[in-house]
Amino acid sequence: MPIDHDEMFGELSVYDKGNQKLEIDCDQMPSSAYSSIMKQGESDFNRGLEKADNPHLDGESRAAWFEGWTWGAYNAQNQPKH
Repeated sequence: MPIDHDEMFGELSVYDKGNQKLEIDCDQMPSSAYSSIMKQGESDFNRGLEKADNPHLDGESRAAWFEGWTWGAYNAQNQPKH
């Protein structure tokens, strides 16, 4: 699994496709870029992509995409049912 969330400390650990842990440097990218990648992750969830389909290589981008993908999943399950 490429992403692991540690419930005890609320930390997000991100792994590459070879299961190597990536370091996340939160000062690495501007918040606007992070938000843009989150939107991509949410859009990708809505298009049916799985967590394993994360297209990003660096830790911070992978984390942003996963965060957006997670929001997409959360919003989808909390849509009002008519």
